[in-house]
Amino acid sequence: MRSFAINTTKNLSGGARIIARKIKSLLRANPLYKDRYVKVYEKYISQKIAATIRKEIISKKQVYIVYDHSCSCLAYGEFFHHLMLARFFLTQNLKVSFLIIDGEYRTDFQDERAFSRAQQFLAEEIDFANFIAGAYRSNFLCKKVSWKEGNTELTQASLNESVYIYQHELVVQRLPIYRRSFNVVNHLVHGLDEDLTKKILLNSLELGNCWGKFDLLPKQPYLALNVRYNPDWSTQRNTTESLFVNAIKKLNSYYPNLSIIVVSDRLGCNYFMEVAQKNSIDCLFSKNLDLPESFISDVLLVLGAIKYFQVNGGGLGCILLFSSTPFTIIAPIINEIMWTKRKLVSWQASDQVFKNFYYTGDDAQILLD
Repeated sequence: MRSFAINTTKNLSGGARIIARKIKSLLRANPLYKDRYVKVYEKYISQKIAATIRKEIISKKQVYIVYDHSCSCLAYGEFFHHLMLARFFLTQNLKVSFLIIDGEYRTDFQDERAFSRAQQFLAEEIDFANFIAGAYRSNFLCKKVSWKEGNTELTQASLNESVYIYQHELVVQRLPIYRRSFNVVNHLVHGLDEDLTKKILLNSLELGNCWGKFDLLPKQPYLALNVRYNPDWSTQRNTTESLFVNAIKKLNSYYPNLSIIVVSDRLGCNYFMEVAQKNSIDCLFSKNLDLPESFISDVLLVLGAIKYFQVNGGGLGCILLFSSTPFTIIAPIINEIMWTKRKLVSWQASDQVFKNFYYTGDDAQILLD
């Protein structure tokens, strides 16, 4: 059962707080329906936070957003959702100060092996933030600070009437706020006109040109297939050999005029290159292209694809959700709340398919159904 920062209700207006408490009482009184009520509660709270943001920023010129390592996940996906919140504010012509509170880490990342896994993320964190800011980077400042430095800056900023601090009360208590970022952005974007929505969503041309690497992308149209292999961590998310082989064969058959680029980290690419060679599979691998070896390069690759495919796998899928790139993603959600039965995000197009479950089979037809 996932846990949430229930005390977020203190950030709501009186009426909204009363309704949220009623939903919470239903949670306690009806444990058999707990998951259903959690979804109702989370959707309601996120909607109200989004409404508060829209009201608050009308008179503001600058926004502070905080990602505190002491209570947040050291992984790209959760961090990315927070960055998309920043990108929303940037498209509203607001300056954004994005503070990463560093030096203290959540308990589950204090283990030596877990902390070692997070090293690439920590090294690339600020570069990745600036990359996602894209064309709006001139109004975006991202920096790592200690809690003492960050809290001092936030205290001073709170005295300025033109500054809005996202979830300030929870930030000063050092409580996790990242879990709700995806759902809040979902509600913020809903109802915007088409032009504003396009400004928020990511595309390879904008990000590639801002990063100076767009010309390094493959010139010929291609499909992107995300795979994952890590024998030590979340092995249930790994791509099986049989599904990999079947997926490449199925996609080559269905899209005979398009090349397939398999996108993964170095460990995943090395593993599946051996599988491909053993099975005489024809495909390319992201770590063998003329791009810097980084998560940023992988993001640019998948955004530039004709279509993206993922079964279980890694964190790249969350990037595609904030784009207009066609995709088929089969993966379970955790903190996210489905927008409708068939849509995870409010702007999801007809050529963007998301299926909310773990897939344990090896029939690649599921990618085309």
